[in-house]
Amino acid sequence: MKRFRTSGTPQAEKARHPLWTWPATGGVCALVAALALARIRPERGTPLSVLWPGDTDSASTALQVLATGAVTVTTVAFSITVVTLQLASQQFSPRLLRRYARDRTIKAVLTVLIATAVFTLTTLAFLDAKRPVPAVALFCAASLGIASLAAVLGFLTHIVREVRVDSMMLSVHDETDEAIGMFYPARTDPPRRSPDDPGLDRTPGTTAHGRNSGFVRLVRVDELVERARRDGAVVRLLVRPGDLVVSGNPVATVWARDPSTGALSPYPDEAGAADLVGDALVLGYERTLDQDVASASASWRTSRSRRWHRGTTTRRPPAPPWDTWPTCW
Repeated sequence: MKRFRTSGTPQAEKARHPLWTWPATGGVCALVAALALARIRPERGTPLSVLWPGDTDSASTALQVLATGAVTVTTVAFSITVVTLQLASQQFSPRLLRRYARDRTIKAVLTVLIATAVFTLTTLAFLDAKRPVPAVALFCAASLGIASLAAVLGFLTHIVREVRVDSMMLSVHDETDEAIGMFYPARTDPPRRSPDDPGLDRTPGTTAHGRNSGFVRLVRVDELVERARRDGAVVRLLVRPGDLVVSGNPVATVWARDPSTGALSPYPDEAGAADLVGDALVLGYERTLDQDVASASASWRTSRSRRWHRGTTTRRPPAPPWDTWPTCW
């Protein structure tokens, strides 16, 4: 069996950056800002000098306190985040880990703390007792320290609210409902054509086998339909988003359509059939929510089941319309 290989990145994964992206960006911006502002050293009596009335010793002490506090609080924030992830994974569902990893409040708090630490340490390195203090940089450092205190208070409030079972279930429910609304038709829409209508079973087709192994993350429907029309083929998929594909196992059946009579016959090129279907399937080592409603639904059911064992109940989310998944083109 081949290793899992990702053939593309779903839009849901592109839209949600990793946990480290915001803090790393904030740290780089803070470094650049500190290097620029450290050059501004107003003389006594000028308007900018009022931003920091103290001398170099007081500036050094304040920066050391801010840097130490920022590093300490950042460590505590990371520790709380890790504990929260562990609790959510063990007590409810491992799929909830991605929810916390892309939480914007956690990213914003870590960004402020990292930026404060980097800015104060950089400014501290440029202090010189023989030259005027960088008043603008010191004022910005003090402002970042106050912002860090506000961020920590907001972080604690956010974490207390997010670890509640109701908040977790509501978030998973909203993600599931959004995925259903984006990809699946409404119940009031006209019914789609059934894959059994063309009568494909009356003619044997060519089986297309998977080229790689992994979970089906996406099916590029438009690309598959365009390629099938160009090649004069009819494709019936045997897998749907969320299914595990093993290299060499059947993933689709392909027929060739006669353009004049419309008669179906087995696709002449087995390798071509595999390429036709394989290019439209995006595989990966984990499931995503772009088209895989069952992934979010499983998270919801797991959380609900474990909450039910704790003696509480809640309302079920809308059932996903599995019968609407298009399998034939």
